[in-house]
Amino acid sequence: MKIIMMLLFLSVHAFAMGASSGVSMSFNDHNVHAGKHFFYHSNQDVTDADTVVRFLFITPSVKNIHARFSIEAEDEFTVELYESAVVSNNGTPITILNNNRNSTETASVQGFSAPTVTNDGTLIWKAVVTASKKTSLERHTNYEIVAKNSTNYMFKITKAAAGTHFIEPDFYFFEHP
Repeated sequence: MKIIMMLLFLSVHAFAMGASSGVSMSFNDHNVHAGKHFFYHSNQDVTDADTVVRFLFITPSVKNIHARFSIEAEDEFTVELYESAVVSNNGTPITILNNNRNSTETASVQGFSAPTVTNDGTLIWKAVVTASKKTSLERHTNYEIVAKNSTNYMFKITKAAAGTHFIEPDFYFFEHP
């Protein structure tokens, strides 16, 4: 394994230094290096049973969004993903970061926490996460969702038990015209 990693490092280094040798990398890694891969990470305490934490993502009209997520928790939470959620207020803007910290490219997706929801929309995915079982789209489908353009996607995370426990959602995606 060390030899393979060293050869990969040398190939990447040679390519970066102007050598004509090609480098093979995954499409996901390519998007990170091209500055087209973005993420948002949150870690927050949730206090009471039946407390709902919501995140809203609004997709652009002109780019395809390939989305994944992972959610870990200290206690039991229900995680639901809705498409075409209707809101009366988007909520508080969240900062979506570029995985390539050298890139000036910004995400076309808009993200918000705590939107005011008037209609959840269409439930397209649901799971339960516990302290011993995280949940993710990858675990269930082994690939990403290609989101509809100009659409509201809402994550609804509901705490099942009393007491203060954390949730740690990670949302990540790449964009293509």
